[in-house]
Order: sequence, then structure tokens, then C-alpha cells
Amino acid sequence: MVIDNSNFAVKNKLKRMTLIVGIAAIIATVALLPELDKWLSFPRYVLSVVVFVLAASYSTYSFFRRYNFVHFSTDLGKISVRYYHLVTMFKKYKIFEFPLDELLKYEEVKKGLKHEIILYRREGNKITKYPAVSVTGLTKDEVSKIIGSLQMILNK
Repeated sequence: MVIDNSNFAVKNKLKRMTLIVGIAAIIATVALLPELDKWLSFPRYVLSVVVFVLAASYSTYSFFRRYNFVHFSTDLGKISVRYYHLVTMFKKYKIFEFPLDELLKYEEVKKGLKHEIILYRREGNKITKYPAVSVTGLTKDEVSKIIGSLQMILNK
């Protein structure tokens, strides 16, 4: 089974780029049109500040949701997880793979705006806890498929 949310990653990037272009256009329009003072009951720079604050609030919200690109696979007899944070400046790819029979357990963690899955691996006497993978960017159906797949591996 393979779960890949590359479509979500592309849509998210397009949404952020549209937001940046829209903010720039609104701020430029407000700065270049002194006639706006006649139509508005408040100084025109207030409009720029409000638009900027709304955009910053949305960006902060998206950052704390921890949207990730996620590629999860159980093909070829191993669990393979690739992911990275969709905020451009933090695009650090993380990859881990291990055989299916070494999966010890998993945890599904929902805290605040985040939804994460943590995998544990048993290698002989050693237990490895992998970093949490944010699945916030996945649909509920995709998350349930991953959980079902992990549960099926553990029940074997």
C-alpha cells in the first residue's frame, strides 16, 4: 500500500504563492492610489496593515498545523516513510525504512492543531522511536488506511 499526498503539497504551495501575490497587489494598490482616502473613512495605510496581519495570522496557523508532504509505503516487505515540512525554509527531507516484522507499535497523537503518528521499531533488544510524522495534510481516509495497515502488520 502506498499513500502519497503530493497533490496536497502542490495545492498548498499554490495557495501560499497566491496569498503572497495578492498581499503584494493589495499593498501596492493602496500605496499608489491616494484617491482611496476619499472613499474610506479611515487612513488607507490601515487597509494594508489589516491585510498584512490577516496574512501573517494565516501563515502562522499553517505553520503550527505542521503540514507535511508524506509518502508512506508498505510495499517490498518494508515500511518506508518519507516526509518534509511544507514551509519552504524548513524543507529538510526525512526518510526511514525498516522491515515489516520489526514494527513494535505505533502511536496516534492528536494535540492541538497537529495530528501525528509515531512508529516504534524493535531490533533485537534495542527499541527505536522514530520522529513523529505529521499527517495533518492527509485526508481522514488516508490516515485510516495508514493506521489500518500498521494494525494489520502488528496482528500478523
